[in-house]
Amino acid sequence: NKNKNKNKNKNKNKNNKNNKNKNKGNNKSQAPKQDVGNAPFRRVVHQEEAGERRAAPGGGHPHDLPPVRYHRGVVAGELPPPEAGAIDDEERGLCVVLAALVELTYFTTILTCPGYTPLGPGAVKGGGGSSNKGEKGMCKTCDAPKPPRAHHCSVCGRCVLRMDHHCPFTNCCIGLYNERFFLLWVFLVWVGCVYGTWMSWSPFYECIVRGIVGGIDSISPGDLERCTDMGKTVFIFLPTFTLVGFMTILFGWHLMLISQDWTTLEFFRFRLAPLIGQPADKPAPETGRGGVIANFRGVLFPSSPHC
Repeated sequence: NKNKNKNKNKNKNKNNKNNKNKNKGNNKSQAPKQDVGNAPFRRVVHQEEAGERRAAPGGGHPHDLPPVRYHRGVVAGELPPPEAGAIDDEERGLCVVLAALVELTYFTTILTCPGYTPLGPGAVKGGGGSSNKGEKGMCKTCDAPKPPRAHHCSVCGRCVLRMDHHCPFTNCCIGLYNERFFLLWVFLVWVGCVYGTWMSWSPFYECIVRGIVGGIDSISPGDLERCTDMGKTVFIFLPTFTLVGFMTILFGWHLMLISQDWTTLEFFRFRLAPLIGQPADKPAPETGRGGVIANFRGVLFPSSPHC
């Protein structure tokens, strides 16, 4: 009888322990609700973890699941969850395609003949002793035929048809035949800068602006670690934002000139110089092809180059 009573007491103790463990598990699973707006952090169960929890046989022990990550609530002006900050394949592909187009238009601008005029008899690049030197319609520097609106480039040593300027970024003249590629290159660089500014603004604001305004204590340790990991993305904002302003002015400037059928050299020589008291040494050339659309068509679809 004594042995039977001992076995009964052991079984009762085991049942009580099991009931207590079950109650503890139920209390843990029923987490108290928190106000997300006031709480600085909230618990986020990722899709992979939720799938494992649903698939756990017999309601497996919570400690068997992978650790749950924490991040700040996703509200306006706060960092997204860690997975949202990573660059996915679509964004990476977009960056690669955009960079390839920028490089393609850049080298196309350099390799396309800007519109050099043919050298006259006895003339050489940079100047020579041709007998036609100084005659009407001939360049006084390189002794080559100089049609209307052509300009002699002192860097290239040649006369260029409808020369706009000698670009320091491409180290070549921008003239009649490569201005369209130059304009496309400027536009693609502007698009890339806008995309870089948009992509890096949120981490720059959270990691730099908020840290300066609210102090370093306003950034949680988790966000500080993420700011360190996203260091390159954070500081992309500074150069891209600066270039957006510069490229916007440059692109708008050339659109304005093309719409009026002017070049940069002609504008400064015949439009701006008289305004500052420096009259031009010769009359302004005849410009305009019959409207804005015709002006753009003449730049974007010129005749085949003969250089």
